[in-house]
Amino acid sequence: MKEGNAKGNNVELQNSSVAGFVSGALSEAVGDLTGNVVKIENSLIADYVAGANLQMAGNGDTNDNQVLIKNTRVA
Repeated sequence: MKEGNAKGNNVELQNSSVAGFVSGALSEAVGDLTGNVVKIENSLIADYVAGANLQMAGNGDTNDNQVLIKNTRVA
């Protein structure tokens, strides 16, 4: 999303393969990205994993996000 808040998202992957990145929330400008959870198990992620991703020098809070990874390769 370009601008806005993302709160309480839940991403769960099991036995998966992702060619890019995984993020619980993403904003390219202004927004609060809080309380998001990413759970990944037995998977392959080609890029990165983030609970929240505030890009391009954006402004906002990125508090209380969680990333839980088990038996997973992040390349």
